[in-house]
Amino acid sequence: MSNEFDISKVEERLRIAQLKGDTDELSLLLDNSLSFTALDGTLVSKVDDLNLHKSPNFSITKMNVINRWSQCFEYAAVVSTLMDVTSIIDGVTKNQKIRYIRVWYRFGDDWRVVSGSMKAW
Repeated sequence: MSNEFDISKVEERLRIAQLKGDTDELSLLLDNSLSFTALDGTLVSKVDDLNLHKSPNFSITKMNVINRWSQCFEYAAVVSTLMDVTSIIDGVTKNQKIRYIRVWYRFGDDWRVVSGSMKAW
């Protein structure tokens, strides 16, 4: 199995887990060392991200991929994905295009996100 195929699969697993608020699946896909830059510039950890997805005041209702680019290496991959996203935060619905940059690292047979960022367009 090629790394490109693997990355495509884990990216889709991540997208679905975010839409469902599936923190068990997210926990498998995010590394414990995760450092991710949020829209407001805040650096968040895996625990922060999981807590956000557990919150009753947060949900993602749409994440449609507009385009995706990836570069794969033996043990790492960099993925840039532009998505049309709708989220509800504290009762306020927001629709925006967001560019996600993620760095995946392969630990044995498992790929996990170790770093990333997001930017609204």
